[in-house]
Amino acid sequence: GIGNIHSALKGLRCFAENVVLSEDLKEIHDADALVLPGQGAFEAGMEGLRVRGLLDEVKTAAAEGKPILGICLGAQLLLEKGYEFGEWEGLGLSPGEVVHFPSLEGGAKTPHMGWNSIDPK
Repeated sequence: GIGNIHSALKGLRCFAENVVLSEDLKEIHDADALVLPGQGAFEAGMEGLRVRGLLDEVKTAAAEGKPILGICLGAQLLLEKGYEFGEWEGLGLSPGEVVHFPSLEGGAKTPHMGWNSIDPK
């Protein structure tokens, strides 16, 4: 799913006028950077990229050093594997796996939604 795409476009256009929403392989290849938005399940996100023929193009962009920003599910897909409703291969562009949060002490609710920091290693 790509339910957050219009919010992402609106936010990105605050910083750059030439933001384009595209599934066209040539436009994606010619882009200076890529943004992978998404919402939904890991498997469905990977399948969406596969059926659109975008898996290789995203991996090529990464190999060429193009910046790639993943938002929500898009960030998860950048990792090697996801375990939502089974075990699924991700794009493998960054080491790591997406796993279910274990139950937290004190009855904290999962999944947690909110603002957090990501500290790349």
